[in-house]
Amino acid sequence: DPLNGRYLIAVGDATGHGVGGSILASIFGATIQNFFLQNSRQSARALLMRVHNFAIRLLASQDSAGNPIREGCDVAMVIFDVRQEKVEVGMAGRPVWIWNPQAGLQELDGGRRGLDSFTPLDYDFPAYEIPLSPHDIFYLFTDGVTDVLNPQGRKWGIKRLRELILKLDQEAFPVAEQESKILKAIEEWRGHTNPNDDATLLLIPVESILVKARDRT
Repeated sequence: DPLNGRYLIAVGDATGHGVGGSILASIFGATIQNFFLQNSRQSARALLMRVHNFAIRLLASQDSAGNPIREGCDVAMVIFDVRQEKVEVGMAGRPVWIWNPQAGLQELDGGRRGLDSFTPLDYDFPAYEIPLSPHDIFYLFTDGVTDVLNPQGRKWGIKRLRELILKLDQEAFPVAEQESKILKAIEEWRGHTNPNDDATLLLIPVESILVKARDRT
């Protein structure tokens, strides 16, 4: 919402694969976007709670044996508030990593609960508010990035991703080069093994948000 100077970016991972997973991902993506634009000033936590309330009603279904069906979405969302010079982070099962040249790499834990039919309606999703710094880089990713298997069946893992990001940031690699190097490392680890999960990796330099905001003003 450029009028209020608030920009939302969210990365999520819906349950399932194929057509079913695509439909569920589309529903969650459209719902997050619509709820945000209806009231862009609401906090990241409030937006998560609202989407979760919708998800519980949407996914209230059972299998043939009468057992609840577990469907949903893990998501991390970041709201950049240019006017208030702050960033709001809300997470439901996915982490957010932030690199700052002075503070290093900060890892915000997304918790163990997602937007699904099993999470209690009053669950308090992890949320943070931090100052907006043009030098920060935000890293959002799904578990398909860290769970890539090599030919021996071993996962690439959080530790390798962390070590690579730290190395790239300490050596001041531009974000575009960081992305290509991370993806190359993942492909080399996977080798000729078929992909075992879909993967999303998003690198967001705050300066790009500020440039976009200036262009829209």
